[in-house]
Amino acid sequence: MQGKEFVLADNAKIEYIGRFDFANPKDVVFDWARVYIVARFQGASCSVLFKDSTSDYDVVVDDHAPVILQASSSREVYEVAVGLSPYVPHTIMI
Repeated sequence: MQGKEFVLADNAKIEYIGRFDFANPKDVVFDWARVYIVARFQGASCSVLFKDSTSDYDVVVDDHAPVILQASSSREVYEVAVGLSPYVPHTIMI
């Protein structure tokens, strides 16, 4: 796969587990503990877009140890996986 693909929040590639507010399916909202998303992708890297400035998120890629993503008011896009094999499918859980 070449180039980047932007996947919107209402894409079937994203699985939502827990309580989410889907009032606007392209701008899904959550504010509860113990919710997570799972997505599958193929490529060497993965970035996510968060509109949050106060929360920490556990990011798990391909069942490796979780990495903490700390949201910041100064940014919205976070690169959460790099250096992956571009030829095999990957799974991310946030």
